Amino acid sequence: MAGRSLFANVMLFIIAVLLAVGLYLTVGAVDLFRQREERLIADLADMRADLARLHEEMASGRLSAPPSNSSASVPGVAERASALPHFPNMEVRDPAAVSGDGVVSATGAETGNMNYIINNEAQVADYWGMTYDTVGTRNLIDPDRWEPLLAERWEISPDKLTYTIHLRKGALWHDFTDPTTGESFKDVEVTAQDFKFYMDVIQNPKIPCDSQRVYYEDLDQVKVLDNYTFQVIWKRPYFKSEELTLGLLPLPRHFYRFDPDKAYEQFAQNNERNRMIVGCGPWIFRGWEKGKEIVFTRNEKYYAPKPYLKSRIVRVVKEPTARLESLRNGELDRIGLLPEQWVKQTGDAAFAAKFSKFRYAAPNYFYIGYNQRNDLFKDRRVRLALTELTDRERILREVYLGLGRITTGTFYVDSPAYDKSIEPWPFDPARAKALLAEAGWADHDGDGILDKDGKKFEYTFLVPSGGSTIFEQIAEIVRQECSKAGIIVNVNPIEWSVFLQRLEEWNFDVCSLGWQLSWDDDPYQLWHSSQADLKRSSNHIGFKNAEADKLIEAARVEFDPARRNALYHRFDRILHEEQPYTFLVSPDSLIAQDKRYRNAKVYPQGPDSGMDVNSFWVPLAEQKYRE
Repeated sequence: MAGRSLFANVMLFIIAVLLAVGLYLTVGAVDLFRQREERLIADLADMRADLARLHEEMASGRLSAPPSNSSASVPGVAERASALPHFPNMEVRDPAAVSGDGVVSATGAETGNMNYIINNEAQVADYWGMTYDTVGTRNLIDPDRWEPLLAERWEISPDKLTYTIHLRKGALWHDFTDPTTGESFKDVEVTAQDFKFYMDVIQNPKIPCDSQRVYYEDLDQVKVLDNYTFQVIWKRPYFKSEELTLGLLPLPRHFYRFDPDKAYEQFAQNNERNRMIVGCGPWIFRGWEKGKEIVFTRNEKYYAPKPYLKSRIVRVVKEPTARLESLRNGELDRIGLLPEQWVKQTGDAAFAAKFSKFRYAAPNYFYIGYNQRNDLFKDRRVRLALTELTDRERILREVYLGLGRITTGTFYVDSPAYDKSIEPWPFDPARAKALLAEAGWADHDGDGILDKDGKKFEYTFLVPSGGSTIFEQIAEIVRQECSKAGIIVNVNPIEWSVFLQRLEEWNFDVCSLGWQLSWDDDPYQLWHSSQADLKRSSNHIGFKNAEADKLIEAARVEFDPARRNALYHRFDRILHEEQPYTFLVSPDSLIAQDKRYRNAKVYPQGPDSGMDVNSFWVPLAEQKYRE
């Protein structure tokens, strides 16, 4: 003992102090630890399972080790943002996050089926976005930057015609039981053949997917080199070839088994399979109780860092009032708000104490579309007159309560493709009447209704019903102003699936709808003349214009953004003059959700209404849904 050094004595003293403090803290916190013990054990088990899986994949060569300068993980945390820095969007993950809980949201409309190949509804696109991964993905913070997802890497030829994709090993399709044969499929790996199968399906003329097929008409082939390598080869340059290639998803051949010659009957009309989703992404489709809810659970075999939440449920709640009431009473955790709800029904202190509200610009717009196959709307002067009879300031003020912006064209109002120099046509009933008179419409018989060649100026305004009254409110404002001008407008609200069918079959006079826009938009699908004669295409109003076609075609092969946007500005000027749509409003996104969710942020291209639910997490003490 006499030979002990001063350093040793100091260290013993420090250790003794630390032990004493540790004992004090342990006694003081024992109740808290007991409360959380069960959850911590579960989270540690998750972490050990993840580590074991990662070590196994690195040992087998299926996964490369993280760079040597990567940060060390924090023990005891269920998911670690620094553990796998080679996966996308790691910077938005929270090192303090823990696993557990879930989120229950709502949809106002029931879908017809879950097959996004043949059902281009936005909600089905969202479900596939949850359950499917693609070659790569846009960075949430910088959407101009692509990062590998199912791919490890890729090479792009200098002429941008050939993309060579190198897939990760170990990405698995979700396990499922075949609804027809009862055969069970487990641990089936995603391979290059699945990407080729997707393109074979899209390009099969027997499958009704015109709105998706149009984007790939310049694609030559998907060429499989081996199980983990394939090439996407384009016939000619196309500025969206990079986005379409890196955004390419695989399709499970072992699930969608059909004879290509009988594709319509065995794929499009396969009701049992089309009630399911078999994907390869972070969420597994667990079931769909029609008219009630769709259930997803976290994919515990996911090859990339998993979401922090463990479940997502989407409930069918058609009435906006019922959705808000369900949020308030805890039956829902997250909903989109109507403008009236945002302004008048969620400003109280009790709501603010429990829920967070997010308002932000979204890449979309709403419009009134005129079916130009109808003789009534073939004259540009008539369409322009109807626009000048549409009081868009009133619509923005009364329907959207100022939560949005009036728009004049087909591109997102905050994108450089949108021509901000174009002024909206004014609300001008006097000029509208003059235009109609030029087109031959006048009250010849003195009954107060415009007529031409013995035919009254009368049309039916088709709007979707249920889920929101916004379209009906817009139609009523239009009806009122048109009535003053001597035009009869019959407003016809119909159920969503019937509404879509009527549009696809061109069985309408005038409709109102909205478009969700992509980061780099191509107007070909909506506006090119070649799409006007294709049923189920997005050019359901039948717009045809040779000059517009030339500008759209030139823009598709222009890789310089400034020159491409100059072409788009000229194209938007044509739309402004022709008025095939009355462009209405780009409304703000309005979200309300429970405050227990942490790391809830808005991104330029967030997958969940501008946000990323995959990076949400809930502290253990606040978790609501227990396993």
